Amino acid sequence: MAKPGFEWDDEKDQVSIQKHGVSFSEAQHAFLDDNRVIAENLEHSDDEQRYYCFWSKSGQNWNSYG
Repeated sequence: MAKPGFEWDDEKDQVSIQKHGVSFSEAQHAFLDDNRVIAENLEHSDDEQRYYCFWSKSGQNWNSYG
């Protein structure tokens, strides 16, 4: 898999923080974590590849979408 690049909307970032307690900036680090589990999201789109990233932060399990 190629090294990920990230772009996000600042307003959606704030919604993510309020809803999930995780900023997009923090979540992007999950994709670089050696202990992460990546799964392709086959249902998202026919036009682009998207992924789930399952990871642990301070003993709590999280998932990110990219």
